[in-house]
Amino acid sequence: MDTYSELVEIVLNPQKKQPEKLRYEGFKKLLKVSEETPETLYPYWDAFAKELEDANSDHKYEGVLILANIAKVDREGRSKKIIDRYIELLADKSFVVALNAANNVGKFAKTHKELRERITQSLLDLKMTKHKHKNLLMSGAIISFNEYFEDSQDKEKIRTFVKNLETGESPKARKLAKQFRKDHHF
Repeated sequence: MDTYSELVEIVLNPQKKQPEKLRYEGFKKLLKVSEETPETLYPYWDAFAKELEDANSDHKYEGVLILANIAKVDREGRSKKIIDRYIELLADKSFVVALNAANNVGKFAKTHKELRERITQSLLDLKMTKHKHKNLLMSGAIISFNEYFEDSQDKEKIRTFVKNLETGESPKARKLAKQFRKDHHF
């Protein structure tokens, strides 16, 4: 199980029912590859994009993480084709999927400036989410804003969003908001 295509086959092929432990181990390896050498997994973009449509939350979660990492090497515009679905996952019924989409959608905005405004608005709209842990979900927005804040055209809106989280219910959101303000000098 050394080649990327073998790992992708184990993780993404629904016809070959793999033991969950083997599948998860394969995913962890692919995630590491996507972080270190995303260009190696770019040829498998479409397969990972299909994961965003899967009924299984674990599969969506895997697609969310890996696509965000390989988006930085997307020179063919594939990110534009999936960004609407990716943003929809901010409201996924699985909190884990929604939180990880919030944590990672900023990676698309960092690389693809034409997507920034849409991504920013979707993150700002998290204040209207129906998820129980709204402030924790909004902390994911802060993580994403960190990816591209300096290049954003919506700095004032982001600042207001972050300031409001400093007094929120979530300790994580408060901590991230304070650090964000410190890092970005406001």
